[in-house]
Amino acid sequence: MMGQQLQDDREENLERDKRIDREADAAEREKVDQLVAQLQAGLRQRKYKPPSIRMRKELPEIRPLAVCFGCGSDVHISHEEIKRELESQYPDVSIISLQFDPVSVNVGDPTTRNRWIVTLGRQNDCQTMIKGGVLLTGGERVTVRPLDDVMKEEHKAYKLHQYVQEAKTKVSLMKDDQPRKHQKSKHKGKPKKKKITVK
Repeated sequence: MMGQQLQDDREENLERDKRIDREADAAEREKVDQLVAQLQAGLRQRKYKPPSIRMRKELPEIRPLAVCFGCGSDVHISHEEIKRELESQYPDVSIISLQFDPVSVNVGDPTTRNRWIVTLGRQNDCQTMIKGGVLLTGGERVTVRPLDDVMKEEHKAYKLHQYVQEAKTKVSLMKDDQPRKHQKSKHKGKPKKKKITVK
């Protein structure tokens, strides 16, 4: 009787251990799956190429009454359509001029958003449009920004690019100088061989 009880206990313990192992394996598999998902997400992020930005060597003339907003390079809207949209959304705003800026063509990157520049009649009109944004055809609401702010950012991007290029050049020159110094130090301290002339 005692032997049977021991056998039953042993089997019960064995079954419990197996169940614990199965649960541990399941938890481990879940961790592995999560890790794989994180790695895949990381790889996708590395493959992502951010859109290009235009760089301006010099700041253009200040235009305090001009605002701008972006639209996808695949979105084709005429000046008339944009004007109609703006007038319907902002009937009290005075629109002086509209200008299309093909940024994607200028930077050579079709993923970069193009730009519409709107010159308005009053400073209040600028603030109104900046606060409200613009709803484009297709339901996309885009941010409106002062044109001068965007120009400053593009000028800063140019200066940063120049700084990086100069730093790269300096590093490259330093690397080129190192082997020469090393070669000089190799010959340092060695006695010069006397040249013997036979008469």
